[in-house]
Amino acid sequence: MPRVLADNTELEVNAPQTNVGSGKRILVVDDDDAARASMIQAIVGAGYIAEQAKNGHECMDMVRTFRPDAIVLDIVMPQLDGWTVLRNSKEDPELCDIPVILASVLGDKEMGFVFGAGEYLLKPFDQDQLIATIRSVSGEGTQRDVLVVDDDKIARDLSRRLQCPVTRKRHLRPVAMTMIRNP
Repeated sequence: MPRVLADNTELEVNAPQTNVGSGKRILVVDDDDAARASMIQAIVGAGYIAEQAKNGHECMDMVRTFRPDAIVLDIVMPQLDGWTVLRNSKEDPELCDIPVILASVLGDKEMGFVFGAGEYLLKPFDQDQLIATIRSVSGEGTQRDVLVVDDDKIARDLSRRLQCPVTRKRHLRPVAMTMIRNP
């Protein structure tokens, strides 16, 4: 059954309609048309509303226009790369609470988490993994609080800076936090 996306293109969705997404809006940002189409197919098939941007500039414009529930963001793009988009969105008090999933061929997960990504998917990934990740970061998965215990002032300060100034939500994953002990 075809679905119409925000740009009025029809997309044939063969996946069963699970309505997991309950109408949440997901912005997919990737300069690769095939990769973007594949992610959109999975997202729409899971019951989400999919929006798309081909580059970082389009992404920032769209985020301000319709405030998605989550962003799936490629890193390597012309003009404005994913790192810059991530940094700009996390520094903006109006946008910092929108979860960002980095989706890239680059294996730089830790850098993504330091810059505030909610999750990192290494391409290629399957559609089930994408949907599970979206559910997790958009509040449909299990929510966890993170307690940072560290005697290193720099690490504590970094943790504080990664809080969204408006909502005070932490954009950290529990598995990304480690306890540092002095010998």
